[in-house]
Parts: sequence; C-alpha cells; structure tokens
Amino acid sequence: PIPLSFSEAGTEKQVLLVDLDLPQVNVTSIAVPEFGKLCVIRGDRDEILSQVESLECPENGTIWLEVQYKGEHFISDFDRELREKIGDKSIELFALKNASPQRKLDLVTEEETEYLDDLSTEEIFTRRLDSANVREEEREELLQAFNEIMNKINDNEDDLL
Repeated sequence: PIPLSFSEAGTEKQVLLVDLDLPQVNVTSIAVPEFGKLCVIRGDRDEILSQVESLECPENGTIWLEVQYKGEHFISDFDRELREKIGDKSIELFALKNASPQRKLDLVTEEETEYLDDLSTEEIFTRRLDSANVREEEREELLQAFNEIMNKINDNEDDLL
C-alpha cells in the first residue's frame, strides 16, 4: 500500500493473517515492504540541513521528504539550498512548508482594520516583508526587484493606452 499522507511517516504497515483452524485461532502479522520511505523534518535552517545530511536512503528505494521550516527569518533561496544539500541522494522533496511563528495570523480589532484599497502596492509589499522578518540585506534586494517589476508593469500599461 502507498501512504496517503505524511502523517503516516514512521508507521509500519502490516497485514494480519487469521487462520481459523477451529477450535484454535492463529493470527500472524506480515510486514508490508516499503517501496518509498516517508520522512518529515522540522526545524530552523541549520537543523533541517543537518537532518537532511544525516538521512540514510534505503538500498532500493527513495525517501519522500516533507520539510517544515520553523525558523525566525524568511529565507528567500532555502528551496535551492535544500535541493543542493540533497544532491544526488535518492530523496524526493515533496513539500517545503513555512511553519514559523510569524506565519500565524494576529487577531485584529475592528478599529485597526485597514483595507488594501487604502494602501499603495509598495506599502503592501513592505508590510509583507515586515511580517516575514526579512533580513535587511535580502529586503533591499527584494525591494529593488519589486520596483523594477512595477516599473515594467506601468510601462506596459502606458504602451497599451
């Protein structure tokens, strides 16, 4: 059987053979072979990279990997860094999830409610960077790229008019 979700990681599959040779009943457990091993890794950047490095791949199989990042800072190229660390190991990265505390939504009272219509696109982008705790050196690079993209969009709109 193929696992249906990563919540099944670490559970062994088995089939129970029940022999009803009355008056005696015999139950035998038969392990189901794994063709792919599910693995979930959680932690900050360094913990995750260390755990990936220590993963041992099965001889004739593949590790199907889900990574849950719980670090404090946004890392723009973590996917690339993770894939480089995996290298040519028999590991397939199925999911990279951001489970950091900053991803949790804060409750907002009605008096604090703002509407997107009242904000410029740059204000929205800047607030998103703030909420993700983007480091200053990455922030400057992302803002520059954002401004270039917005300029190209505005230039294309002018050409259409």
